[in-house]
Amino acid sequence: MSKKEWFDKIENPLAREWFKMGNEDFRYAKDTFSDTENYRMICFICHQVFEKYLKGYLQLNGCMIPRIHNLLELAKISAKLNKHFLNYEGTYIELNDYYIDTRYPVMAYGEIFKKKDAFDALRSVKEFEKFIIIIINNFYAKEGNKRGKKQKD
Repeated sequence: MSKKEWFDKIENPLAREWFKMGNEDFRYAKDTFSDTENYRMICFICHQVFEKYLKGYLQLNGCMIPRIHNLLELAKISAKLNKHFLNYEGTYIELNDYYIDTRYPVMAYGEIFKKKDAFDALRSVKEFEKFIIIIINNFYAKEGNKRGKKQKD
């Protein structure tokens, strides 16, 4: 039997899949970090994790998932439901650069990704994942309270 993950309790199957995919990407980036010098790819994957977590949150709340990759824009939509998503504004801006810059040759744009960039991106994902887990726990605590009140009525 496999270990239960934090996203397994999510009842909405599409939201659960967003979180599962983001978590798998995060694990892959962490696991390969010490064995690679391809820090560009680690940075790109970290952007993807943030994007999947934000889209998972929107799906969890029944929102339409926009077909965008801009983390700040996704966070602004998420902040309509929970203002604390704006606490990571600087991180969204930094990781947004990784989405575009990592996909083009260095000779064209001059961006060289260093180990520290990848390390910082991984640390940001770890912090954001903790935040997401708290948000999900709060979501289900509120849902449980609503269900309990309905059963009493």
